[in-house]
Order: sequence, then C-alpha cells, then structure tokens
Amino acid sequence: MTEYLAVDDGTIAYEVTGTSGPLIVLAHGMGDSRAAYRAVVPQLVAAGYRVAAVDLRGCGESGTDWPDWSRT
Repeated sequence: MTEYLAVDDGTIAYEVTGTSGPLIVLAHGMGDSRAAYRAVVPQLVAAGYRVAAVDLRGCGESGTDWPDWSRT
C-alpha cells in the first residue's frame, strides 16, 4: 500500500513490504520509479527482509511541486 510523507513542502511516495527482518531501502535512478523493483521486492521479503521502495522527488507518485530542487 502506498504511503505518503510530507517533506520540505513536497510529498514523497513510498511502500513498505514485509513485517520483520532487516530493512532494505530501494531508491531508483533518474527518470524511473519504485515500480522498477516490483519483481525483486517479493523475493527480498521471502528471504526475510523488510523492504521500503521509494519514489524520489518528481518521479512516480511523489510530488512534482517542490519549492526548491536542491539540498545543501
């Protein structure tokens, strides 16, 4: 299930799968989305991991309306 996190006047979409085990965070490359990991997430959960897949700013279901795109 997609969840949303409000950060710096923008919204980050993410999904956490699995209930126990070490956490693995999956962050995609430019122009992609967390959907790129849809085939590997079930395998990681079956191997005993909890997996968080995130849509970076402006990608997938994350917001595109950010006041500033740089971080210092």
